[in-house]
Amino acid sequence: MKRLLFMGVFMAGFQIAQAQCPANQVEVNIQLFTDFMPEENYWQLTPAGAGCGNSVIVEGANLDVGCTGTPSAANGEEYLPNDTVWVGPLCLDSGSYDIVFVDSWGDGMMTFNVFEGTTLMNVFLGTGSGNTSTFTIGSSNLPPNDEPCNAILLYPDSLPFLMSNLAATVSANEPAPMALGCNVPGSWCENGLMHTVWATFNPQPNTAYLISTCDSLSVLDSQIALYRASDCNDFSTFVLVHSNDDQANGCNAGSFYASTLTTSCLDTAYSYLIQIDGYGTDMGDFAIRIETTSVIDDTLDAYVSGIVCPVNPGDSVTGAIQPFIQDLGVDLHCSWTSDNGFTSGSNYIEGLLPGTYYLTAIDGCNQTYSAQYSIVEPAPWNVTVESVGPGCPNSNDGYINLTPEGATAPYYIFWSGPNGFWGSDLNIDSLDLGAYTGYLNDNFGCFYPVNVTLESSLVIETGLPDTTQICFGDELLLTCGTLPDSATVVWSDGTIGTQLYYPAMSFPVTSQVDFAVTISTPDGCEQTNSVIVQVDQTCTNVSDVNSTSIVVYPNPSSDHFTFKTNQTGLYQIYDAQGKWLESHYMKANEVKILGANWSSGLYLLNGANQNIRLLKK
Repeated sequence: MKRLLFMGVFMAGFQIAQAQCPANQVEVNIQLFTDFMPEENYWQLTPAGAGCGNSVIVEGANLDVGCTGTPSAANGEEYLPNDTVWVGPLCLDSGSYDIVFVDSWGDGMMTFNVFEGTTLMNVFLGTGSGNTSTFTIGSSNLPPNDEPCNAILLYPDSLPFLMSNLAATVSANEPAPMALGCNVPGSWCENGLMHTVWATFNPQPNTAYLISTCDSLSVLDSQIALYRASDCNDFSTFVLVHSNDDQANGCNAGSFYASTLTTSCLDTAYSYLIQIDGYGTDMGDFAIRIETTSVIDDTLDAYVSGIVCPVNPGDSVTGAIQPFIQDLGVDLHCSWTSDNGFTSGSNYIEGLLPGTYYLTAIDGCNQTYSAQYSIVEPAPWNVTVESVGPGCPNSNDGYINLTPEGATAPYYIFWSGPNGFWGSDLNIDSLDLGAYTGYLNDNFGCFYPVNVTLESSLVIETGLPDTTQICFGDELLLTCGTLPDSATVVWSDGTIGTQLYYPAMSFPVTSQVDFAVTISTPDGCEQTNSVIVQVDQTCTNVSDVNSTSIVVYPNPSSDHFTFKTNQTGLYQIYDAQGKWLESHYMKANEVKILGANWSSGLYLLNGANQNIRLLKK
């Protein structure tokens, strides 16, 4: 049964070509599984006993390695790493043949499955030290104990029995212990089966047994499981009693990772079957023994799979509990209750919400145990992020500080960011502008994403108003406030410096003038501000002038203005648009009549370092 199932696995991805071999020859196909360095390997098929290089029927892998195992670069015959290669069909005479395997570095391997027609007949493992495997047409090396009903009968307290799982296969629906961890009673290190073989024994009442593959003859990294069954052909009748993967503290002889379990109080009304598999794809020899023992650890314990990560809304993360007796395994009659209303009669319980779970268990020896276990959900993630971007694009003085809470301390993080940045501290500094991604993990590897974008943090205060007003005829002076060191100030009219100055009469009345100022720093900061200057004729009253140097009256006037000065000099008249109208050279104490012919409006008299507004009605 298992051979046909095994063939189905291999044939699903490959159709063996049908050869038209003569009646006196047999069609042979070879399926090869390479390792991760096939360029180190070489193999050939020869008649049995011919020796490497003689009467070669077919060869493959790296031909330059050859029979001598010469280290060589790959050539055109190299296979791909971890690949499946088919060779054939070959038409072979009856008789025996050698598969010669060579590894140039002594650390590789290659698996050879030999088919006659479409029937798997032999499986060989090419080892790192190099080896020759022989097969005979019409004969098979597949193990006879490949199925439970063909299990090898073992006798307690006898010499260890040498077995092999080489070429062993897996049946459909074949059971396997859960993968709760290495050296966890009732569990294996890994899920899945690859090359299982079976043994059996007849237990005596009230007797404890030790079952072990820990032996100097064992080379297989083995994992074992003990089942009771009422029908060896029906896996639905199989109940896991105990299992072990890796004896505690390892084995002192043979395979360090061999396995050992202890059991007792077996029900003699059932058959007991021992399942042996290699870890991963491991195949090889092992010695198994069964001994009676009086040393039994009947301590109740449990594998508790808690809720290790904070649960987000909508998640269905739950816990599980697998109780076991240290030396008796997981064959228990259990009754569960919980403070959250949960009840169950199952051995393994899962889908558990946070709470306390109370167990009453009865083992095969009719002993009763009580225990309680807690499923706890860690506190939600609560991550505080404090960040300040660099003052300027080129100042590299930004920082990010993280304060994580929740989940399970301690916390670990890996940062990535612009310009090839990476870091592993919760708090990072000397940062550029840009996006930073933090991969925050707690002690159990629970993940929390952190995304921070740093922007320039320096705000340059120009000290300038958005809008200012001057009266017609006034001078204009705009002055920046305190600026960063080494700042450069450029005004929109080309002026460079912190002040912008325009003398009197630079702008017409009732006008608006817009200025922009750009402030930049050597480390890349730049800021532009606008200032609107409004020129108004109504912002200052006009009146008679009677100063120590100038006298003007009446002001305002509907006719003319009398103008007298005690300072000799040039005096000029401008209209409201800043247009020059007339000039007068005055001597000290001279009197002049102005404006007799002016139209109504605002005028400016400029002289003697003064600007005097005159209003003609």
